[in-house]
Amino acid sequence: MAGATFREQDYPCFEALNARSGSSARPFTVLYWFVVDGREKSFTASPRAILIVRRLVRMDASERAIVRTRAGDILGELDSL
Repeated sequence: MAGATFREQDYPCFEALNARSGSSARPFTVLYWFVVDGREKSFTASPRAILIVRRLVRMDASERAIVRTRAGDILGELDSL
């Protein structure tokens, strides 16, 4: 498809890919931020991961709490898969 362009509106799940928390967030994304949140000090010590930590710090406390809660739900459901 020569000349095809990527448009967000072509993909109904595009917003879900960017969601970090809540019911629309993908499980992988929620677990990613859960790990980063839990190991923030370790990531801060690594120059390669400082950008990740900066994004985490920009999250407000309520969003971080939602990530922890949702991650706990996801991890609790692993045995039922």
